[in-house]
Amino acid sequence: GLVQPNIPQAKKWDKRYFGQIVNVLISETEPLWGADLIVWPEGAIPAFKHQVTDILRNLELKAQENNSELVLGLPEYQQQSERSFVSLISVGNSPHVYHKQVLVPFGEYVPLEEWLRGLIRFLDLPMSGFTPAMSQQQPMDFDDFSLIPAICYEIVYPWVVRDLSNKVKPEQLQMIATVSNDAWFGDSFGPYQHMEMARMRAKELGIPLIRSTNDGITAFVDHRGKILKQLPRYQQASLRYQLPVVNQATLFRRWGHWGIVGIILFSMGMIFFSILLKKDQ
Repeated sequence: GLVQPNIPQAKKWDKRYFGQIVNVLISETEPLWGADLIVWPEGAIPAFKHQVTDILRNLELKAQENNSELVLGLPEYQQQSERSFVSLISVGNSPHVYHKQVLVPFGEYVPLEEWLRGLIRFLDLPMSGFTPAMSQQQPMDFDDFSLIPAICYEIVYPWVVRDLSNKVKPEQLQMIATVSNDAWFGDSFGPYQHMEMARMRAKELGIPLIRSTNDGITAFVDHRGKILKQLPRYQQASLRYQLPVVNQATLFRRWGHWGIVGIILFSMGMIFFSILLKKDQ
């Protein structure tokens, strides 16, 4: 099950709308309980994890009661290290936390922050002081499958998704779960391009993909990169679908970009060899 709350960007981090946002998420999730997996979008709850422990506890109990796993985007602040992370967590019978590895420059962090921060008002965006996480993180393992997390911008990077995929045990089925908030793009081609990139990750790895976004495009994608079911943009809704978790071995999943390099070198070798043959004639 996927939830698309369709929260306007102007309201997202305005405290006056906090209760309304949470109520939308909960109401759209109600018909999805009982599904194996339910996914909310990036930064679904506009608060840090430690600020909403009561909400998370209620969601955990609801998920356990219905034998569902709920995965949601939620920023996390670690007081001891004084660092903040863009995170994806699961609540239910198998709790997991994943921190985003590749951050959006000038959106989630400011390059050369000590010089630029404060000089230009645009750079003082809310929630723009995050820390990139380490690559040693693991996929989210559940009873019947493993989930490869990719938060928004990360789905653009083939090697980030592939590295996580290769950490899954060979006998375990897997699929990609990517969450996003493309409201920043407005009415542009951005969300559609983002969706095409996500589909490419499914196709090149041979594993299905689910995508939950704030205002679209929310969709189920098979292991060939084909969209099976989706929600239209700018619509508050939920989507339920029985997705076949088919895994197909691909050259890219096994060899990565070395496979492409190998094909290029082989082609160059054949061209060079044909030139030599022509000279001999």
